[in-house]
Amino acid sequence: MDLSRTGLGSVRTGLCSQRAVWGLQLHPSGVRSALGSGGCLGHVVDIVARLKTQNSLPEIEESGRSHWHVLLKKAVQQRSRKPIDRLSTLDASTSRVVRSALYIIASPQIDISVRQVASICFKNLIAQKWGDSEEGSGGVLLPQDKAMIRDHILEAVTFAPPIIRSQLGECLKSIILNDYPSEWENLLPLIDGNLKSQDTQRIHGALFALRILARKFEFKDDEERVPIQKIIETTFPVILPIFTYLLSLQDSSVEIADLMKLICKIFWSSTYLEIPKYLQDSTNFMAWMTCLHTLIERPVPTEGQPVDPELRKTWAWWKLKKWTLHIIDRLFTRFGDPKCAKKCDKVFATMFQKHCAGKFLESHLSLLSCLRQGGYLPERVINFALKYLATSVGKAATYQLLKPHLDIILYEIVFPLLCFNDEDEALWRNDPHEYVRKGYDIIEDLYGARTAAINFLSELMRKRGKDNLQRFLNFIVDVFRRCQELPLDQKPYRQKDGALLAIGALSDILKKTDPYKGALETMLVQHVLPEFQSPLGHLRAKAAWVCGQYGMIKFADSRNFTAAMHCVVNGLRDPELPVRVDSVVALREFVIACQDLNELRPILPNLLDEFFKLMNEVENDDLVYTLERIVDKFGEEIAPYALGLCQNLGSAFWKCLKTSEAGDDDEDMGALAAVGCLQAISAILESIGSLPHLFPQLEPTLLPILKKMLTTDGEEVYEEVLQILTYLTYITPTISQGLWDLWPLLMEAMDEWAVDNFEYIINPIDNYISRGTEVFLTCKEPNYPQSLFKMITQVANALYYNPALCMNVLQKNQYVGEVFEKWFEMIYATEKTGKCPHFRSEHGKKVCILGLASMLTLPAEMLPPEVQRGMEQVMKGLLKLLLALKDQQAERDNEEEEEDEDDKDDSDYDEELGDDEDDTTEEDGEMLEKLTEVNQVLENENLRDNDCIPAPKLLEAVLQNCKGRVDEWVEPYVQLAVTRLRRTEKPLMKDLLIQVGWPSLSVRKRFWNLELAPLLHVLGQLKRIGKVSFY
Repeated sequence: MDLSRTGLGSVRTGLCSQRAVWGLQLHPSGVRSALGSGGCLGHVVDIVARLKTQNSLPEIEESGRSHWHVLLKKAVQQRSRKPIDRLSTLDASTSRVVRSALYIIASPQIDISVRQVASICFKNLIAQKWGDSEEGSGGVLLPQDKAMIRDHILEAVTFAPPIIRSQLGECLKSIILNDYPSEWENLLPLIDGNLKSQDTQRIHGALFALRILARKFEFKDDEERVPIQKIIETTFPVILPIFTYLLSLQDSSVEIADLMKLICKIFWSSTYLEIPKYLQDSTNFMAWMTCLHTLIERPVPTEGQPVDPELRKTWAWWKLKKWTLHIIDRLFTRFGDPKCAKKCDKVFATMFQKHCAGKFLESHLSLLSCLRQGGYLPERVINFALKYLATSVGKAATYQLLKPHLDIILYEIVFPLLCFNDEDEALWRNDPHEYVRKGYDIIEDLYGARTAAINFLSELMRKRGKDNLQRFLNFIVDVFRRCQELPLDQKPYRQKDGALLAIGALSDILKKTDPYKGALETMLVQHVLPEFQSPLGHLRAKAAWVCGQYGMIKFADSRNFTAAMHCVVNGLRDPELPVRVDSVVALREFVIACQDLNELRPILPNLLDEFFKLMNEVENDDLVYTLERIVDKFGEEIAPYALGLCQNLGSAFWKCLKTSEAGDDDEDMGALAAVGCLQAISAILESIGSLPHLFPQLEPTLLPILKKMLTTDGEEVYEEVLQILTYLTYITPTISQGLWDLWPLLMEAMDEWAVDNFEYIINPIDNYISRGTEVFLTCKEPNYPQSLFKMITQVANALYYNPALCMNVLQKNQYVGEVFEKWFEMIYATEKTGKCPHFRSEHGKKVCILGLASMLTLPAEMLPPEVQRGMEQVMKGLLKLLLALKDQQAERDNEEEEEDEDDKDDSDYDEELGDDEDDTTEEDGEMLEKLTEVNQVLENENLRDNDCIPAPKLLEAVLQNCKGRVDEWVEPYVQLAVTRLRRTEKPLMKDLLIQVGWPSLSVRKRFWNLELAPLLHVLGQLKRIGKVSFY
């Protein structure tokens, strides 16, 4: 392919020459102005008449033209979206509307503002009406309309101006998500043809469409990603020479950058989860890596760079640099180590490690070096560059390359990023609320340059501390010394701020490592506490934050602990908002560590007042967490303040909720703070659990919150809301009518959307039944038992609730074979990862387990013939689900243990924690002994092949020997099964056990130590009050 003849050589000229046709000079504000001016109305009158001369689209009827014209005219004249929204709700004329819209969108001679209105309408129609439905159903696009749109949408996207292309891109996304590849097989050939064309616009349109197509498969499972392989094999060989040619151009136009950015985004989506076979080929691999390396090395053009900082960081060439670094960071982190890579990715990982890791490291170092001379790099670029360096620290080969440069990296690049700067100063003075928000914003933690610097420093000291920690601490001590000794006008205040940040960031390491952990108390007294008297607010705030990081160390002198705590408490009354916030957050650690509550009791009322003043100013979940710790610490002593606390937290919750629903910049912070308010309320209820007479006083504050948040409005905080309801229904002396009024909301949630929260919903339901039995049984409106049975039927499945009746119904309607065939197909389905693609949640597995187990307890004569013949599959399916459930629970427990591991580890940082000679604990030994007893029952050598092991004896042995080891919900279920099986003594169980083959001892250990659905407890309550029978 001769790229010099493809038209790409004049990319800039070609794209720029389209400005008049594409309307590139129009900004969205200009479009709004045109909409209001009425200048485009003359075009609308004869739109359809002129379009009839074009044969590319079907003809529009006169009635459709008239209605379309009227609505467009209203949209233009009124500057309103209402007419557009009306078009999106039309049913009878949907076909005419989409055809009319596509006509106007694709017509360059029509005024750009009218085309933009049409594109918005078209996007809404596609989003709402492009779905599977029977032909002719109202409001859904007909097959012929869909086919017409698929035939023309790519052309419309290719030649549309950017302001319209963005709308059409959303349409293309909706169509691809629904139709590709099954209904749109020719999309890939169309894109491929445009990529190979001699037309610049077609190449750009093809890349734009290919990015959307590749993104569909970005996060898909292996099975669903199959089409992406063909897409890559077809398009990457064509894209590569285009990419290479664009890189060779000495052209600084943003159009060139935009084309290369599209190619990078396509590569990102295509390689996000796995490396395609195409890139396993060494030639293809080296070609693409060379292009990416060239992009990192290539200086960003100075010509055309915006002066405004906000515009500068979003300039096309900087965004291209960011995407390149993003790709390399992802490849290095996920695929850069052959020892950690999956088998299918080892070839790529080996090539990357051998040929690329070092070269890319050098490029990242070169890129960051400009910061030493005060050069400019956007925060995201710095972030990705430092992430690559942090990953390099843990790999021997790249660390050796990095090692000679560490002094420059640490002291000339990383440390300056930690220091307080002009931007911080301006934000502190002009918008302290935004300063606080940024300081606690999760997104800032992910993308900020300062956070990346902290992460690099922490990773370096954690993995290579023996080489670097002492030298770095010497540097920090020198900063502290100079700040003490130099005259006021020469003190390096900003460097002191950075040094404090570094010391706080390394707290987890320093608190565990000798000899540093013994010097921390002295460091706090000499270099941190004095800064609470600093005239500079940012140093007072940083001192409070550092105290929080070290508040739980063991102080040799308790007076130093008291002094630090009082400094932090005094910070709550500081005139500067960021100081007050950091002081509240730091106080949490001192509250936890405080052994003598007499130090806090006298100031508790004032402390709570300061808390709520601050909560009225700032929506920050960290503030609420500190309040939780105070409540936990004081327990029942908080009772006199409980009502006021709940009222203030309730007010704060409604305020945070309003912020979250407003969708402004503080949306995430508001949502997190709202969750924190609910958790703090739960902590208060728990602390006064022995004082039930207080609970009715709290209901007027809490019931409105519960009433709103037990609906879909509270889906994100449903667990927290249910916990509050559980406390209220369990502890309050009498369940009030206000609490009973919440019952229908629970039933509605279970019926419609909250089935995954069943394990939490069951707790208040249990309380309603056990503590409000009389109301539950006697109330007719609503009928509580009836609504509960409906819920149980849905959750536990008819098989568990009444297996005999369920089998009878299935057999009577001849559904047995169809139902069980599909069910077992789903149970036995396995992905390449070894996991089942269905019943992914623990709850889904539990429901299936209950259903299958209930079948095993039925007499053989009550089972349909099809089921009798398939009981081996039933047993195998039950075992598979039980083991999968146990593995899933173990993974969850392990994740929780890993999160808590640092908190529980009091050993020295450099100390060996133990050896691997014997990893069997005493507890494991006891369990193995008990399981051995069960094994003797199962494998009794005195039993002959035709002997039957009585099922009740088997289950009783398991229950007896695993008592206390089995989850609390297993035991009621096993007891129930024992009772039912005792009445049958079915030989079937022995036969099934022989057929499926009992697993090994280690597998049986996993098998029996299970958690099953808490539904059994509620069923037990119903049985107790005589409302249900299991037989």
